[in-house]
Amino acid sequence: MILKIENLSKNFGKLKAVNQINLQIEQGSVFGLLGPNGSGKTTTLGMLLGVTNPSSGSFSWFGQGDSPKVRKNIGAILEQPVFYPYMTGAQNLDIVCKIKEVPKSRVEQVLEQVNLLDRKDDLFSAYSLGMKQRLAIASALLCDPKVLVLDEPTNGLDPQGIAEIRQIITDIADSGKSIILASHLLDEVQKVCSHFCVLQKGNLIYQGKVEDDFSTSTSIEVASDNNQQLMSVLKSMPHVKEVIENEKTLLVKGDSSLNSLQVNKHLTAQGIVVSHLTTISKSLEERFLEILAESK
Repeated sequence: MILKIENLSKNFGKLKAVNQINLQIEQGSVFGLLGPNGSGKTTTLGMLLGVTNPSSGSFSWFGQGDSPKVRKNIGAILEQPVFYPYMTGAQNLDIVCKIKEVPKSRVEQVLEQVNLLDRKDDLFSAYSLGMKQRLAIASALLCDPKVLVLDEPTNGLDPQGIAEIRQIITDIADSGKSIILASHLLDEVQKVCSHFCVLQKGNLIYQGKVEDDFSTSTSIEVASDNNQQLMSVLKSMPHVKEVIENEKTLLVKGDSSLNSLQVNKHLTAQGIVVSHLTTISKSLEERFLEILAESK
């Protein structure tokens, strides 16, 4: 286990920014911290990184509590990256090496990890927003941390920049490091995270595994020349929970054991030829909205 949080709270006057959060994050996870604006994501990360003090509760990194020595095993980007604009990317990382007491030999290694080695001698002021974000990740990787903490790493990036950051996060996770990622871009979280939780108004309202959460149900879109007959047959199928009639198609909702091959075989056996058949995957955005609605 890399992190254990127990009843962690943070108050700003009468405002409860974070309210008695309990959470455990296992080694090797890519953990997504989700929530609307003002839900307490950044405040939670700030406490975990020693930027702000909790009002109550506790947390422990690697089973060793919390101290500057323990936090040396954590690389983090909590706010917008701050570098000297009149220095090159490599020169900025040299300064970080001195601060973190890391050998300068690490600079080219991390620049290669984030695909910036060929731009190491360019001024930071000439970097695109995506390149600046990649340099920030390189800075966080200098101390070869066990855990990488990223707060909105793709915020403000164009689709190409988002794809680049996503690939870097995937590569870092594949190297064996654990990652804690706060984001509001739900599609990106679904693509890179193994686990996730949802915060709302400072409260932890849900946590689970991405794989498990999106394999509990199946939706299949199907159509034929006679949708009324099709609906009747589908409703009698095992594992089908609901059949919804749309304008030209039927949406079949069932449990995780239902799949499009079974549906097609069953309909063929009943003498029905389908003109359309496709599996609809639930997005994290849909699940996220469900979770928020269920918590009201």
